[in-house]
Amino acid sequence: MRFDLKILPVIIIVAFAMSCVKPFNPPAISSANLNMLVVDGLIIPGSASKIKLSRSLNITDTFKLIPEANAILFIEGSAGSSISFQTDTGGVYTSVSSFLPSDNQFRLRIKLQDGKEYLSDFVEVKKSPPIDSVEWEEKGDDINIYVNTHDPENQAKYYKWDFDETVEYHAVYDSFLDFVDGQIIFLEPDQYRYKCYKYYSSTNIAIGNSSALSEDIIRRGRVTTFPNDNSRIPYRYSINVKQFALTPEAYKYWQILQSNTEQSGNLFDPQPAQLRSNIHNVADPNEPVAGFFSISNITEKRIFIRFTQLVHRPGMPYADHCQERFIRPEQAAEFLTDGELKPAYFSMARGLAIAPAICVDCRLQGGTTEKPPYW
Repeated sequence: MRFDLKILPVIIIVAFAMSCVKPFNPPAISSANLNMLVVDGLIIPGSASKIKLSRSLNITDTFKLIPEANAILFIEGSAGSSISFQTDTGGVYTSVSSFLPSDNQFRLRIKLQDGKEYLSDFVEVKKSPPIDSVEWEEKGDDINIYVNTHDPENQAKYYKWDFDETVEYHAVYDSFLDFVDGQIIFLEPDQYRYKCYKYYSSTNIAIGNSSALSEDIIRRGRVTTFPNDNSRIPYRYSINVKQFALTPEAYKYWQILQSNTEQSGNLFDPQPAQLRSNIHNVADPNEPVAGFFSISNITEKRIFIRFTQLVHRPGMPYADHCQERFIRPEQAAEFLTDGELKPAYFSMARGLAIAPAICVDCRLQGGTTEKPPYW
């Protein structure tokens, strides 16, 4: 039986969130800034916070990080409160308390094993209003994602948006077959490999502000743009936009970084000298540190897009490579032993259809068959 075809800086912001830790992809560091302290993590009001410390290392122009172990970390409040952190593996430190005291401002203190001590500036806890809506627009060969938000209290004004993407894609053939130990077998339902999911996180810098307006309103703030080339919307796509509120100083930091990366076209270029962290070596304030300490809650909104909603629908990847070939079932061992080809389906009239493995097993395109809970 044949089945129908079916159809990335970044120097870190320490804070911003009420949820999970996201990967950190910092810019390349010039030779003068090798072994720079890198601070990556979350200060989460009402939840346990994780901070990751590491050291920069630039080998053959490839940026690498070395975990910074055995440090002592505190979050200190302006009224004298203190929250300590426990050491985890890989330079990750977790707060011992999820409670953020009622102090007006907070700072981060880091004491390294070599005796060096670092302090951030005191920062206020910012509050992000809810996201009103997330919009998408097909424009030319691109898909644009926008966010709309407003703060009725007129307090947020400066915003940053991160996001996570989920892509559902399909193999070319919906096969229930496999070739194991020289035999054609029928797969169990939990072994099916037709439908897969890939996950991506934001690597661009998306910011906006309403400081020049009489009302704190953001209309169509651009979150991201990606090509309509089947890489994001081959079947079904979801983006979860995460919104943070920034202080004016944090906004300026991200604005300089955004401007620099847009001019150079590369998030991994060395960053300008005026891009300064608010985390400083107590004994040597001129020592460069990667990080800008900020605290904000996070508000989120998710949308879905199906490929049937697009005006321009690119062809399936690998489709030209996936022409099936028919063989007699007794020839299976002759054609399928090396694993490059897989059984695709049985045809009552023509026999056993076989095809390249990537056309039958969606996992070979880099995804997983485990469906996310929000799907």
